[in-house]
Amino acid sequence: MGKVHDMLRQNGPGKAAPAARPEVAAGADGPAVEMPFIEVGPRRSVTGSPDVLAAPGPRTQPPSPLPRPHGLQFRQVGAPAPARASRVAPELVAYHAPDQPAAEQYRALLASVLTAAGSSKVLLFTGSRPGAGTTTVLLNLAVTAARQGRWALVIDANLRRPAVAARLGLTEAGAGLMDVLAGEAELAQALAATAQERLLALPAGRPAALLAAADSVRSLLEELKARFELVLIDAPAWDGRSAALLAGAADAVFLVVSAGEADAPPASELMSALPGRGVKLAGCVVAGK
Repeated sequence: MGKVHDMLRQNGPGKAAPAARPEVAAGADGPAVEMPFIEVGPRRSVTGSPDVLAAPGPRTQPPSPLPRPHGLQFRQVGAPAPARASRVAPELVAYHAPDQPAAEQYRALLASVLTAAGSSKVLLFTGSRPGAGTTTVLLNLAVTAARQGRWALVIDANLRRPAVAARLGLTEAGAGLMDVLAGEAELAQALAATAQERLLALPAGRPAALLAAADSVRSLLEELKARFELVLIDAPAWDGRSAALLAGAADAVFLVVSAGEADAPPASELMSALPGRGVKLAGCVVAGK
């Protein structure tokens, strides 16, 4: 501060202090420029008598800990509630990703199936072998049909390997196809709504080795044909027994084969033999790459 006082004394009263020159280091933009500064003297220690230093001051309490904030969440008025995780199987792309190319393939496949079936409403799908992909194909077609505005029903007639209820997220066990055929449940009790609007399911129901008599199956399908625009039956792989009984009651049959087996036995032989056995084979669905 000494230089400041000297400067003021030299100027005297009423005289303005000379303007300080700014100074900065020379750089790429021009020569060095002086910057104003104020000189601050050395730090001075503060001393006091022992009585003053020892005088008790106001007692200070240690700060109390702040309460922990609760979790916060903002939800816009009118905003939809967060979606729950779907129980529908991920392979049902027609449900989960209807705008993706795979779903478009199922729309094209449904158009081909309906063209081949003509006026038929009860369509049976059976595989050339177990694991050919019949259930996946059938459920994606059913979801596609429902999304297009049709009232559709899927029937799980694969009694030894039922999969329709699990794939559609129907976890609660209840009455199904076999209970209705046995007269132990009404049809209305066995039909189950699904996550897809306009799509219902008739699960397999109680475990059974074989279906009921052909007349009972045919009578049930006639009743369902009057209620739904499209009925898709998930049959077991072709074995000449249960699948053949169901095929006799269906309007049209579609064989599902894997891509690597479509032109080789037994799939190729089965496609040639089924029409000769009175099976109304309307087409073949090649699943996979």
